[in-house]
Amino acid sequence: MIQLLLVILIIFLVSSIIIEKNLFNPLTIFNGIWLIVTFFAYLKLYKMIDYSNKSIVIIMIGTLCFNFGYLLTKIIHTKRNKMTNNDLETTRNSYIYNYNWTLIRILLSFAIILNILLSVKVTHLILNGVSYSSIRAMYYAYWDVEPLIKSGAIFTIFDFTSVAVLTICMPIVILSFFERKTDKISLILLIVLLVLFVYCTAGRTMILKLLISILILLFIKYKNINKSILLKILMVFVVGISLILTSTFIRNRNTKNSVPTLYSYLGSPIPIFSHMIDYVDNENIRLHGYSSFYGLYQFTEKISVLTQHKFKNSDYLDSIIIKPASTWINVFKVNHHNYNAFATMYYNLYLDYGFISVIIISILYGIFATHFYIKLKEYQNKRHIVFYIIICYGLIFSFEKFQFSSYYIYSSFVFNYLLIKKNNQNNDKLCNSNSLNNNIHE
Repeated sequence: MIQLLLVILIIFLVSSIIIEKNLFNPLTIFNGIWLIVTFFAYLKLYKMIDYSNKSIVIIMIGTLCFNFGYLLTKIIHTKRNKMTNNDLETTRNSYIYNYNWTLIRILLSFAIILNILLSVKVTHLILNGVSYSSIRAMYYAYWDVEPLIKSGAIFTIFDFTSVAVLTICMPIVILSFFERKTDKISLILLIVLLVLFVYCTAGRTMILKLLISILILLFIKYKNINKSILLKILMVFVVGISLILTSTFIRNRNTKNSVPTLYSYLGSPIPIFSHMIDYVDNENIRLHGYSSFYGLYQFTEKISVLTQHKFKNSDYLDSIIIKPASTWINVFKVNHHNYNAFATMYYNLYLDYGFISVIIISILYGIFATHFYIKLKEYQNKRHIVFYIIICYGLIFSFEKFQFSSYYIYSSFVFNYLLIKKNNQNNDKLCNSNSLNNNIHE
């Protein structure tokens, strides 16, 4: 069964590259990452545990439906563009987009202050002999250890501010760097926040998102990048990879893990997913939409935490939806190192209505991603570029969880409109013309 899935993914991947003639389209990204994940699971190295055929069937159905969503959206947009080609050109030239650097500085500064406060505690723990891997466990409250941030309200503020701000500000600042319009203060603040956040949480996801942002922008704007900018970008890329390798070494130096990090991250999702759907089926769990779009619920729930009010069913939903994070599985029998969290996006989809939600939401996700990809190609403005990069985060990390099961996608959408201002170019020209006429009359 897994061999058939590999063939399907290869066909879709090659077809998407031939049709789109680029590497940043949603099909290439989605099928590409799942081809790697599936191939690693197929190899079954390091005495990997078995996974069920049902888990492979679910992934296969989701893959077919995502690609169908892409095809459906392309057909609709092609027909629409034949009728509105002139209107599209007019709309593209009607607006200019500017960065709201003042608000970007404020958000980054506030997040930095919170991370500085937490870094003091982290430094104190390290000086007292606490390992870096233990600090990560404390941050996420794994293994019933004492939480790094004891107050739920304070953790909510820290997590929401730091992760949401980094998620939206990274692609904005990097895009401005590509355009040679960077606000130097914002760039320095972003670097400081990124370093502090990685230090405080022992996480590498944000560094990976930084590298993803750079790669996507390189694919989009490679024709307009001069050699000096390209050299600086490549230097940042090398530094990012070095930080990932360094943090991996520091976290794993005290653990006996003979499985390479890359293989464990991309090889474990399918076995973990298989284990988790067995749990869902055995317990006969159905969440009726709460899981796939948990991000919206989570957003309102976090606000309720700040007001000391708790939703009636929040504990139950949390226990089911984030179950993979608290379930540790010995995926590779070659050692005693356990893995968690990476149950794939299909765990979130399957929780709601089983195969029905996998089919429907995979199609909708394909439509959603393709719609913004087409908008990016049509209008090529800052808002669409930044938001498409955020969508790419979700496509690539779909081997971990579903993008809409996290509130970051929703907060990023809001911040995207606040941090990138849209102005009517015709109005600007009219204002300039009126100003010129007034000066002439004077």
